[in-house]
Amino acid sequence: MDLRNLFLQLSVMLSSGIQLVQALEILAVDRTQRFGFVCHRLAGLISSGYRFSQSMARLRHSFDQVTVSLISVGEQTGKLDAILRELAKRVDERCRYRQHLLQALTYPAMVLIVSLGLIAILSHYMLPVMLEFTKGMAGGIPWPTRLLLSFVELRWVALLLIGILFFLVCDLYWGLREETSNFRAWILYRSPVLGELNSQRLFLNLCQDLSLMLDAGCLLTQALSALSPTCPDPRIGRVLLMVKSDLENGATLEESLVGYPEIPRIVSGSLAVGSEVGKPQHLLKTVAILLQSDLESRMDRFIALIEPLTMATLGVVVGGILLASLLPIYSVVTGGL
Repeated sequence: MDLRNLFLQLSVMLSSGIQLVQALEILAVDRTQRFGFVCHRLAGLISSGYRFSQSMARLRHSFDQVTVSLISVGEQTGKLDAILRELAKRVDERCRYRQHLLQALTYPAMVLIVSLGLIAILSHYMLPVMLEFTKGMAGGIPWPTRLLLSFVELRWVALLLIGILFFLVCDLYWGLREETSNFRAWILYRSPVLGELNSQRLFLNLCQDLSLMLDAGCLLTQALSALSPTCPDPRIGRVLLMVKSDLENGATLEESLVGYPEIPRIVSGSLAVGSEVGKPQHLLKTVAILLQSDLESRMDRFIALIEPLTMATLGVVVGGILLASLLPIYSVVTGGL
């Protein structure tokens, strides 16, 4: 939300006639916070002779390439306050989407973590003692109990598997290793369920960003060049660069897009038709609205399934542990020894 506040407050101040450096210095009062520190750095860079967009480019950890390109266009066209308002909307929409997703996943995640913790404590402290007497059973140990004994005796294998799983999750979220980027992209953008949702979200963001850049006065090739390095799926980023290259070599947009099935037909078709009539940004906005409506519906269905699936999986695991633990006792009671 810091970036949203930054863009929105700068837009209001610039519309009121306050100079950019002065506005940044006003917002930089609290330098202990990241928001204030960024404003202080921007004001210092601009005072040193850099343009606003160049200053943002030097703070690449705070501003992406699309933001820098839009600010550059706003400086050239004199519409900086309007661009800042649109950037505030862009950040706000994506923050609300992430918050909605996190709120929906918090309860299943907490249930899963607590349940796994209880299973780990049970397996480490209680089950070894409870199952010790089963080793001397004359009538043989039931196969569920043997499986559970193997799991208890080879705890290091379970810990290793948990460690590998934890590393894979961290790698998917933070991108710890460059060597796993292709695997990460497949999981996040081409796998059956998660990949479909993330891919649709990617093209939704792409339509919104492209529409915003074209509205600001960017050329299509300039917009594609700016969006390519910020695309989270490297494959789609390469496609955007190839489309840009095709356009620079004289191909029409429709001819270029036909050769790239990675781009959904609703996006490529709207972009091609919009270019023919001279208003691609309007059709892209409409497509973005349709994609967002469909994505929200699919996300609601997906989130509604997570909780029962989590509970069912944990029920099977916990029920299996209890069954394996009680079978020897049942055998003793019924005269199995």
